[in-house]
Amino acid sequence: MRDPRNAFTTSGPNAFTASGPNAASNVPGPEAASPARSRVGGLIPVVAAAVLAAVGGLAFTPLADVRALAVVPFAAVIPALLALAVRRWTLPVAVAGWFAAGVPLALAFGTGPASVPDTIRGGLVDGFRTALTSALPLPATPAVLFWIFTLVWWAAYWATRAARVGGTPGLVLLPPGLVLLTGTAFGIAAPGRGLPAAPLFAGTAVVVLAARGCTAPRRAPARDGTAPPRGAVGSGAAARRGAATAVTSVIVVCGAVVAAGRLPYAGERPAFDPRALVHQPVRTERQISPLALAALWAAEPPRPLFRVDTGTPVNQRLAVFDGYDGRDWSSSASYTRAGTRLPDGAPVSGRTLRETVTVGGLELAWLPAPDRPVGVTGALVGVDRATGVLVTADGRSADGLRYTVTSRTPSLSVARAAGAAPASGPDLAADLRVPPDVPLSIVRDADRLSPPGAAPYQRLLALQEHLRSRYRYDVRAAPGRTAGHLHFFYDKSHRGTADQFATVFALMARHLGIPARIAVGFAPGHATGPDRYEVTTGDVVVWPEVALRGLGWVPFYPLPRPSAGAATVGRSVGESPERAALDRAVAAAPARHLAPTGTARPSPAGKTGSPGRTAGYAWAVTAVLVVIGIGYLTAGRIVRVSVRRRRRSGGPYEQVVGAWQEATEQLARLPGMAGLTALTTDEVTERAIRSLGREATAELAGLAGRLSAAVFSPRPPDAADAAAAWLAAARLRAMAEGRIGHRQRLRDFTRPPWTVWRSARRRGPLPTARIPVDEEA
Repeated sequence: MRDPRNAFTTSGPNAFTASGPNAASNVPGPEAASPARSRVGGLIPVVAAAVLAAVGGLAFTPLADVRALAVVPFAAVIPALLALAVRRWTLPVAVAGWFAAGVPLALAFGTGPASVPDTIRGGLVDGFRTALTSALPLPATPAVLFWIFTLVWWAAYWATRAARVGGTPGLVLLPPGLVLLTGTAFGIAAPGRGLPAAPLFAGTAVVVLAARGCTAPRRAPARDGTAPPRGAVGSGAAARRGAATAVTSVIVVCGAVVAAGRLPYAGERPAFDPRALVHQPVRTERQISPLALAALWAAEPPRPLFRVDTGTPVNQRLAVFDGYDGRDWSSSASYTRAGTRLPDGAPVSGRTLRETVTVGGLELAWLPAPDRPVGVTGALVGVDRATGVLVTADGRSADGLRYTVTSRTPSLSVARAAGAAPASGPDLAADLRVPPDVPLSIVRDADRLSPPGAAPYQRLLALQEHLRSRYRYDVRAAPGRTAGHLHFFYDKSHRGTADQFATVFALMARHLGIPARIAVGFAPGHATGPDRYEVTTGDVVVWPEVALRGLGWVPFYPLPRPSAGAATVGRSVGESPERAALDRAVAAAPARHLAPTGTARPSPAGKTGSPGRTAGYAWAVTAVLVVIGIGYLTAGRIVRVSVRRRRRSGGPYEQVVGAWQEATEQLARLPGMAGLTALTTDEVTERAIRSLGREATAELAGLAGRLSAAVFSPRPPDAADAAAAWLAAARLRAMAEGRIGHRQRLRDFTRPPWTVWRSARRRGPLPTARIPVDEEA
């Protein structure tokens, strides 16, 4: 009767086969076991993983208020400390540490009161929505801080976990890399420039790869003194691959820097903002337009609206209107919630103003502020990113609010004003549109008042002086901004309201190819004490604004100066003495001394586009596809590493069995080697020798013998047997790699991860324990 020790196969409940009871006698002795990693060698990858997570969190620098970045070092360092201090760095431990550290830190560094449930809910449920629907930079609320802490914490957890168990560099780099991509994508259109997170991340990644290669365990040579096969574990291939990958990373980073100028957000092209895909504006209550109220306020007795505490009294802008269709003005403003810092659309050079506004009597959602506001404290606000106009965050009346606003206004000089050219771009197409029913007299006078060779600013001053000198401001004039009202004002009565003066000036500027709009605001008011001014309804002003390159939106004041006429009311035109002196100097300068500039006519209807946005969408789709592809390939790699790690876990017996499984799986990749799971070890050895050659005989016989001894020998295998079995499996894998073609490598690389896992589970149920053998039998 056949000895049962010769009867087990590689499939079924008895999953392996040996050739006789003495098969282990041909097994070569175990190789020298690899030395354990030094404490320093195990520390470097964990520390590098924590640094990667922290650097990835730096990508949120332009996205969030600077206070929010205080939680990034804690979120990166604490998981690393736990990974080094806790013996079992498991998911429950990470979850406990996440809540225990994240919530208190968010509440400690965040601004504004918040409860623990609101912080957790806001960070976990509303984090991404807040980042997509709020103006940048994000407010440093506890919910926003907990959201950033959560992203960095879990990136640090998975990275340090992979580094601690000796995972592949891809497993260490992937989680922090996703955080880096998230912060970069969400903050690509944020004001200012953040810390150079991408170069720092690339440099840290090179360190990780170098550390991986330097700390890779090395195997002892074979018993005959020969070196391990090329590519085998412990042969130094890991170090060489780490160095090669590091060099490749440097080349890729340098190439990315060189190609950065061709990205859709580089140069002067508009940046693609993912917020354009998700829009959730602040909804204001239905209220009377400030433009309609301006005429009513001007005609009524002065009534207090708000108080301003400032050392530099300036005009206060309330609302902006940029669309004119021949009947009335409209606004394209869209308000999003903002934090204490506001989107900075101000010119590079300018003076900073700071004032405190106390609203009392202004029952509108709009908030008065100098143009352009860059910061607000004391109130939750919404902001229109294009114009900087402010509203209350809940869209209700601002009556009773007290807030401090910081603004930056352009610094005008004779040289800068004289040399300024009209601004251009697809976003300004609506600010150049002139309806066809505008009175022809307005168009003709715009051409007549613009002599050839004059600078754009000089032409605008000619339009302003024309309206001031030939027309009168009358609060009792027939109100309205239709083409018919403009015709009556401009061609017949020569008396009009403030909004009619501003409308005519804006249409003239648009006809000359200069983007223009109108704004409603207030003069500085009258002093009621040291550095305190009271603004009333009598201080309302409507003025036009034009877009000049390098200066932003510059206001002009075409309202005539007060005169002693029965129909003329003495009101401020809103022009400061400094601005009046500058305008006189520019107007008096000879035309030949002014920088020659051309005017750009509006594009025909239907031919204006946004190539930057189109390119942005294309890049977004490409990025999504790339991320999906990387995730697919990474998932396959993770599954393969997990299967191999599972086979190497457990005691010496389980490791020997896992080494045989690993070897047969690698041999099955060779041509003509399919179906190994149904063969005995002798049959597997015979077929493998035909494919690999005689040099594989020793490795195959040794691995098969150790498998037989592990299952049947009275002496249980020890750690040396397990190490030798895996060394033989690695050498067989290296031999198989050298005989596999590029097509098979590509198929293996793109193999679906679920099929890899299913194939590993189909290798046959393994004996859970060694088969007892009666030595006397």
